[in-house]
Amino acid sequence: MKNRLLNKVWKIPTVVALLTLVGLTCALVGEELYWDIGSWICLAIPIYIMITKYYHLKI
Repeated sequence: MKNRLLNKVWKIPTVVALLTLVGLTCALVGEELYWDIGSWICLAIPIYIMITKYYHLKI
């Protein structure tokens, strides 16, 4: 029961952290355009999630 609760609480923050890590790694390692696009996408998704959650809570 406790394990399910921890999994439910930490699932989304873990995915957001992994996306950020992948985006930063792509930005540092890659030199071609597709690395840049991949890093932009991976780093934009957490920002999008934060903005939508912020405005959802304000309403």
